[in-house]
Amino acid sequence: MTITAEAIALAITRTGEAADQPAIKVLQVSVGLGERICFGIASVLVVPVAEESLFRGILYPFIKQRGYPLLALVGTSVLFGLIHVNLMSLVPLTFFAIDSVI
Repeated sequence: MTITAEAIALAITRTGEAADQPAIKVLQVSVGLGERICFGIASVLVVPVAEESLFRGILYPFIKQRGYPLLALVGTSVLFGLIHVNLMSLVPLTFFAIDSVI
């Protein structure tokens, strides 16, 4: 698949403006440069590694080893989409997660 996660996750409101995400709101109200740097590092490096470790390193193999490979694939992918708390990006993120496993 050649579509990036950012392109998939972009949610457009009915007015044509990009939907405000909670992370963007936090970044906009952070006061100092240090806070912005820490937030940037966490959101670019720490969070994706933690998500991959949880979903692909722990949950997926755990469910698959119990004899439910399809449930492991679909269940962890839907859960991955749900934790991003954005209904506009739920389906695209779910398919992105499925594609990353296959």
